[in-house]
This record gives sequence, structure tokens and C-alpha cells, in this order.
Amino acid sequence: MSQDRVKLSLTILLLMFSVYSTSSGNHYQNGLTALKAGKMDEAAVNLKKALKNDPSNPVIKLAYASILEPMEAEKVYQELASNDAVADSIRAEALSCLGSYFYVQKKFKESAEFYRRAAKADPKPVYRHRWALAVYGSGDEEAAQSIWYTLSLEYGDNISRMAQYYLGLIHFKRADYDKAYSCFLKTGNAEPENAWTIAALAGKLECAAHLGMADKVELYTTQLKPYKHNLLERDLLQLTISDNIKLTDHDKTDEKTGSNTGDSRQLFTLQVGAFGSPENASNLQKKLSENFEDVTVIPVTHSDQVFYRVRTGTFSSREEAEKYGKKELEKSGLNYQVVPK
Repeated sequence: MSQDRVKLSLTILLLMFSVYSTSSGNHYQNGLTALKAGKMDEAAVNLKKALKNDPSNPVIKLAYASILEPMEAEKVYQELASNDAVADSIRAEALSCLGSYFYVQKKFKESAEFYRRAAKADPKPVYRHRWALAVYGSGDEEAAQSIWYTLSLEYGDNISRMAQYYLGLIHFKRADYDKAYSCFLKTGNAEPENAWTIAALAGKLECAAHLGMADKVELYTTQLKPYKHNLLERDLLQLTISDNIKLTDHDKTDEKTGSNTGDSRQLFTLQVGAFGSPENASNLQKKLSENFEDVTVIPVTHSDQVFYRVRTGTFSSREEAEKYGKKELEKSGLNYQVVPK
């Protein structure tokens, strides 16, 4: 895609938002503001009014879909995605939402196709990144690597750095630690607002350990300590050695008794879903809260997007969490994953 087309798409989208934010009633803008603040009921009221006043407006429809139940939202996204009269930027976002809809269901092939179409409709690199994630989930590692490699060359920003992180994971999985280390080095410094950069730092530590780089192991261990209880989780990290970071003094384990002398006892929880929109996460949270206790939504920044993870329960061991999940969640038709809390 040319830079001129990119600028044109952005200009069209900005003009749309400008027009609707200054229109009479201002329900659309109020709805967006409420969404950002997590005020779902207020957002629903305003977006419904906005859609009633202008039922054919694709921008309003796109926002309105975010407050609907997943199956109803899918219908709206499908309608927008199949309408050639709709601006490419809107169609692309609708296609991306459909990709996310299937991704959380682990239907990776369907998800990859929607993300591919989104990337074709709009040159935003984030669509190609999501496409790569879905392709990777489907088992086509080579295709995912090709997409991420292209992204690493075309952009000099977070997208390029993030692509290097995923390329590093692929090389690490193949036990090619030299290439993996080279990729992780290109991700830059750890940034708490971007969880993958912390995972990349852990990747450097992993590779350094495998390559016998004692001085680097010591350096990365020290750098990683402040983030041990941050957004760094095993399900994001996908690595292992970083879990063996030396504990700080208040986290030490008594060598004689084997008991923990601090308050660092690892707890576990059950992750039931992960969404790109707070609305969908909030809807699931409300549903789960009707039958389960301690249901929370955890925002996690991954690349340039915030994902909202829906979790329930607190357990003292992975086995206890797994037992509860099989007994209570599976019988309710819910998929889950045991993760550290």
C-alpha cells in the first residue's frame, strides 16, 4: 500500500469522527467516552440513540457492535465487512473484530482468513501482526515467520520490535539460540506498558543461559527482577528459565524446612477468556459472576493493543485450580486455562 493511501484512509476516518462528534445530540461521542471509561450501561444507552438517529452510519454501527453479545456483534461485523460501499478502514476493523471473535474460540484458520482480509483492506501493520498470530496458532509456523519477518523490515517502530520478539520465539522453539538471541536483542529495552518487551528480556536471559554467557545471565537476571510480579506470566512468556530467577531476601525459602519465609507463594487462577474490547470482557464477567465468585478482568498491554483477560478464582496450587476447572467450568461448557495469578 502507498503512503498516500494510508494518509487518505486516516483522513477519511478522522473526518468521520469529527463530523459525528460535533453532530446534534452528540450521542455517538458520549457513547465512545463512556466505553473508554468502562461505563457499559451509559455507553449502550448513547450508542443505541445514535444508531436510532442514523441507522445506516457504518461508524456508529461499528461502535454499537462492541456493546452487543458476541453472536449479535458478529452479525453486525459481517454486515460491515461485506459492504463494499463502506470505507476500507471501517471494513478492515470489522474484519479484524471477526478475526478476534474466532481467535478467542481457537478457530485459528477462520481467524487468520479474516485478519488477512483486514490487512488487505487496510495497510495497518497491526492487522498483519494479528494475521501472523492466527496463522501461527493454526500450526503454519513458516507462514507466520514470513509475515513477522516482513514486518520487522518494513517498520522502524514498535511493530518491528514486536515482530523481532515473535521471530525470537520461533527460533528459540527450534533451539537455534544464536538467532533467537539476535532477535530478542532487537526488541530494545523492557517497558512495563508493553508486556512483550519484558518477555523479550526474559528471552535474552533464556538464550544467554543456553549459550553459556554467564555475564549476560547475571545482567539480565538483575534487569528482570523488577518485573517478576509485573505483567510477566508464563502464558505470555512461553519460556522457562526466567522462572528460576534468584529470589530477593524477603522471598527466600528456608533451606531446612522447605517453607517460604516471605509472602511470594505462587497462586493460580483460571483464565476463561481474552478480548480486545473491554465491553466483551465485561459482558463475560457479568455472566460468570452469576454463578462464580472472584471474577475479575485483567488488562494486559500486548504490542499496541490492550487485551482484557477474564479470570475467576484463587487457588494455592495448579492441581487445585485444574480440579476446580474440570468440576465447575467444563460442565458449564466453558473453556479455561490455568495461569499464575
